[in-house]
Amino acid sequence: MDQPERQSHWDDRYRTSGADSVSWFEAEPRLSLELFDLVGATPASSVIDIGGGASSLTATLQQRGFADLTVLDVSAEALDASRRNVDSPDEITWIRADLLDWSPARRWNV
Repeated sequence: MDQPERQSHWDDRYRTSGADSVSWFEAEPRLSLELFDLVGATPASSVIDIGGGASSLTATLQQRGFADLTVLDVSAEALDASRRNVDSPDEITWIRADLLDWSPARRWNV
């Protein structure tokens, strides 16, 4: 499957299922937050959520004071769902890209 096919596949999946109806959805990202604590991440840490989709992690981190947040996903539908769930979407960097073809322009702490 090439990049346009992957984008279309995941856009269709989120469009038909809904962001909170996919099997991997978590209302609260408990395990991710525990892992952030284990690695010593603080609101001063830069974070990228790769494959973040419509995850609630970004909204939760923003509410906890994290300011340097980036979300990468192949699905525009998933990113749009995530944007709707954060308090300040303009303060987050949103990247629609296929991880398999993507080259980061910077580094993040987490």
